[in-house]
Order: sequence, then structure tokens, then C-alpha cells
Amino acid sequence: MAELYINEGDYQKALHYNSMADSCRSLLLHYMGDQLRVVRQRADIYFRMGNCEKTAVILRSVMDSVDERNLIETRNQLNELNAHYQIDRLRQEQQQDKEHTIYAFFTLVIVCMLLLVAVVVFFMHRIHKKNAQLLVALDRSKESTRMKDSFVKHISHELRTPLHIITGFSQVMANPDYSLSTEARKDVVKRITDNTQLITSLINELLELSDEERRHNYAPDDEINVKRGCDEMIRQLEQADKGRLQVHYRIDVDDDFMIHNNLVGLKKILWHLGNNSLKFTESGSVGCHTKLSTDKKWVEFHMSDTGIGIPEELRERIFEKFYKIDPFKKGLGLGLSVARHIAEQMGGTLAFDREYEGPGTCFVINKVRCILS
Repeated sequence: MAELYINEGDYQKALHYNSMADSCRSLLLHYMGDQLRVVRQRADIYFRMGNCEKTAVILRSVMDSVDERNLIETRNQLNELNAHYQIDRLRQEQQQDKEHTIYAFFTLVIVCMLLLVAVVVFFMHRIHKKNAQLLVALDRSKESTRMKDSFVKHISHELRTPLHIITGFSQVMANPDYSLSTEARKDVVKRITDNTQLITSLINELLELSDEERRHNYAPDDEINVKRGCDEMIRQLEQADKGRLQVHYRIDVDDDFMIHNNLVGLKKILWHLGNNSLKFTESGSVGCHTKLSTDKKWVEFHMSDTGIGIPEELRERIFEKFYKIDPFKKGLGLGLSVARHIAEQMGGTLAFDREYEGPGTCFVINKVRCILS
């Protein structure tokens, strides 16, 4: 209606209807766009009526309304964007929490698996260690059984023969039906005596082996004159040999040269080496060579002979208990084993002299704890 009266030029009625339309739209809460159209229409009416001042006021209010509308729209857009941002942030946080949960779960699974592997490895190691100990114990048991069987075999063989001889000749001498000449009786007595001494020596070897296995130290508490000690050892070997072989020694130190060591242990080692040389040498000589080591810190004892020699593959096995190259030789095969045990207890070594080039065999006692005087 306002448009109609504007076209007819009746501006008062047009203004009246315009005001009514503005009031009605305000009551009905119409959109801002409709309100602006009504206000602009009113400004046009006042302009046509020639009221420029009123027109200017209305247009200024229109501009303020437009600015306020734009501000509200901008604020609404910002609120909407902020709401979207908050929603996205919550989604990201939920996604991160989910990823952290998954990561923690897999981490826990991996840690549990590692712990399980560690436990398995630990018990496998313990089982392997126990198995190794059982194998060692089994080997020791087998070795003990072997040594027991070897001991029974050797002692039975070594004792049976002299006991038979002693028993047989004792029965001959005790039987009145046998008439023996003086020479025959002396021979029988000698055989009984020799075999009795052989049995005694075998028993002494066993007792010595038992004593050496219980003993764990040979303290270097004795002052030993090297020349005097070798002289004594050579006399003992000559008495045992009874002039069959040439027994000699050579000393490359002064006659008054002294060492601090264990006299009993050194005598035992030299006696076993010398006795072994006498046993396996049919002809020739047995000798002992004493000299300083190359670095002048030790005294070395070399015991050599011109006997049957020792094959390369047996030069370590001869130090085993009860082992004999010739099973028919007298003895239990303990001498070299006991000698090496004593040498090790004295802090040294006993081995085959690999630099020896002569016939027969040569053993060297090396690096025995010798403090030179």
C-alpha cells in the first residue's frame, strides 16, 4: 500500500502505511532484510517530501543496522568455526588417545614377550649349564670307573705274579720231601725277598698316590745346594741300577749355588724320573743336566736316557695314572703322574723335552718356584 500512495504522490498516507508495515514486521520478528527494505522505503518517502535531514538520519540508521548485521553474521561465523575447531580438536584428542592406547597395548605385549623370551633364555641357560655339569659329572664318573677298572686290572696283574712266586717257593721250602742244595736255597730265598720287595714297592706307590692327591702345596721353605742334591740323587740311582748302566750328571752352575725350594718335592720328582729312565733303558746311560733358564730366573732339571724312547702321540698320555707303554714292565704306571702333580704343586711344569735330539727320552722340570740365592 505504501508503494501505491508513493506513486500517487500522497506521501503522508504512504508514510503512515510504511510505519504500520514496520510495526507489523517487528511484531512478527521478520528477517533483517525486510526491515531494511521498509526503512529504506521510509527514507525515500521523506526524500520525496523534501525532508533531507530526516532522510539522512534514516539512512544513517540503515547503515548502522547493516554494520550490526554484518558484525552479528561475522560473530556467528566465528562461533561456528570455533565450534568446528573444538569438535575437530576433540576428535584429534580422541584419536590420539586411541593411538596411545594401542601403542601402550603393543608396548606391553612386546615387553611381555621380551620378558618371556628372557625367562626362557634364562631357564635354557640353566638347563644347558646343568646339562654341562651333568656331562662333566658323567665324564668324571666314567673316568673314575675307568681308573677303578684300570687300578683293579693293574694291581691284580702286578700282585698276582709275585704272590704266586712267593707262595710257590715258600711251599717248596716248607715241603720236607724236597731236598735243596745251599745254592738253590739261597736262590729261592732271594726270589722270595725280591718279590716281597716288589709288592712292598707297589703298595708304597699306591700310598704315595693317595698322599699326593690329598696334598695341595709344596712350600719353598728349604735351602738346597744344587750340586749336593744331584750327588745324592745320582747315588740313589746307582744303587738301584746296580752297575748295569752309566749314571752321570752335569751341572752348569757353581758348586755352592743355592736355591730356595721344597727339598722333599724336588727329590720325589727326580727319583721318579730317574727310576723311570732305569726301567726303560736296557743299555747306555741315564743322566741329569742342571742349568739356569735362559732368563736366569729359574733352575731347570733335564733327566735323559738312551732307552726305548716315547712315540710322539703318547708323550702326553704317559702322564695319565696307570698308563704304561709296555704293560709287561714292573710298576703301576704312577711315577710320571705323581711327578707331574708334585711339579705343578711346586708352581712349575714337567713335560717331555721337545728340544732333545738324542736317543731315548728327556724330561724337563721347568719354572719350579726357585728363588736364586
